[in-house]
Order: sequence, then structure tokens, then C-alpha cells
Amino acid sequence: DGFLAPYKVIRIGLDKDLVGYRPEAGKLDDNGYEIEDREYNVKDFDRTLVLDERTKEIISYKKKYPETSMGELAEIVSIETNKSITKSGINHHFRKINELVRKHKTN
Repeated sequence: DGFLAPYKVIRIGLDKDLVGYRPEAGKLDDNGYEIEDREYNVKDFDRTLVLDERTKEIISYKKKYPETSMGELAEIVSIETNKSITKSGINHHFRKINELVRKHKTN
């Protein structure tokens, strides 16, 4: 039945995760603001770097289906994009958006 079949774990590391990222001098973000010149590492990628493509995709689906619950939205996104996401994953993206909005309002 393969229940106790051996398996192999493969870890893939992206270059930005392994060595960090430093923007070129004068590089602008999506809103036209200059990106702070410093070394960004893994801790920054989910907190200070702006919306990734997946989060933008989630936003567009929420706009398309405004009355759906997070569970229903997760199912719709999974089916229509062929990329698996859970209700918890949807919640994570919404929390990220709320955090960015809160930061923007205080600045």
C-alpha cells in the first residue's frame, strides 16, 4: 500500500532567500517611492516588501466575488487558478493587506 514507503525531502532555496536582496541605488517601488538602500533578508520579505503577485490575485478574486466567505473564496481561487490555497492562506493574505493599510495610515 506504500504507507511506509521511503521518501526524499528536497529543499529548494531561492537566491534572494539565501543571500538577501539589496536594491540598486535610486530604485523605485510600485508606488513611485524610492526603496530604502539596505540589505533585505527573509524576515523582511513577508513584512516590509509590498504586495506580491499572489496577494494581488487574491484581491482581484475578492473584488470579483465580494459576498463569498474565506473558505468559499479559497475554493474558487484554487479551482480557477489551479493553485492550491486554504482558508488559512486567504486569511494570511488579508492580514498582510490590513497590516500594510495600517502602516500607510500612520505614515
